[in-house]
Amino acid sequence: RMKPKLPLVLLTSGVLPTGDEAALFVGRLLKPYRQAQLFNILARCLYINQGMDKPAEIASSPLAVVKGQSILVADDNAVNLKVVVSMLGKLGYESITVMNGQQAVSSVSASLQAGGKRFAAVLMDANMPTMDGYAAARAIIATHGKAAPPIIALTASVLEEDRQRCLDSGMVGFLPKPLRIAELEESLERYARISDSNQAPEAVAQEAKGATSAFEQSTPPLSIDVPLIDWSRLDQFKDFDDDERTMTKEVIALFLQDAPGRRADILSSLDTNDAAMLSLRAHALKGAASNVGAVALSDACSHLEHTCKVSGWPVDIVAQTELIDELTDSTLQALNDWKP
Repeated sequence: RMKPKLPLVLLTSGVLPTGDEAALFVGRLLKPYRQAQLFNILARCLYINQGMDKPAEIASSPLAVVKGQSILVADDNAVNLKVVVSMLGKLGYESITVMNGQQAVSSVSASLQAGGKRFAAVLMDANMPTMDGYAAARAIIATHGKAAPPIIALTASVLEEDRQRCLDSGMVGFLPKPLRIAELEESLERYARISDSNQAPEAVAQEAKGATSAFEQSTPPLSIDVPLIDWSRLDQFKDFDDDERTMTKEVIALFLQDAPGRRADILSSLDTNDAAMLSLRAHALKGAASNVGAVALSDACSHLEHTCKVSGWPVDIVAQTELIDELTDSTLQALNDWKP
């Protein structure tokens, strides 16, 4: 695919392209974008079109802006945490991790004490034990008000009502799972409270609430045509991994260790008839599976999760859990055989 001579800028409210598709554009902006972001990209286009070198303020790397900024990551899934922390490191951010909403609340409070290192933003998983992300966001904002760092939701849900819950709880925006480094970079550039930013958090929240969601509002159907593993997901990790693929190997090892227990949790839920618990456990395995490109398993878990949310206890619960059981075995074997 040939790159056009005329500089192109992509404006999207959906998923940012990567690889060859991303190379077609000189810039990519997630809606809603700031005036300053649009100005910088248009300036870059004008200089490229005239064959000139970019001025220093435009050519400077965003890594110089975020260096030393700390991001709090709240997620109860070790696979997710490993991926997010690796991405943040590549982008030049420091990170602190916690495993539930209550720990997130405590960490933010500690950071705002006299002399504490403040967080530029919080990446908050929506579904966590002890205290979920929605409750944690409300508690942080109720306690600290304008001093609270911007909170960005991490969610694998495709339901618009769940996206709206994130905004209603005070979070300024959301990032879809599985997370992509380009989307994370764009979101932090927009929302993270860097030292030279004067934008009030409530203004950012209003900006996010006015955005149009590109996600489906209905329960996703279970597809039988997806591959067991989307290996391109692991290829994306090359952007923030070393030549030995150390981080990728660690993520796979974490999944191999984590998935059997989450599968067992789902199967043990069959004795409870508790649709809410079953939905949460399916969600947990879905998130880990999507992060390593296990799309068939992720789709099966997503179907079970949303069936429980929409219809209660599934009438085909045996068939659905048997499929998840089989796909877990196949996925574990495929990833165990993976070679960089």
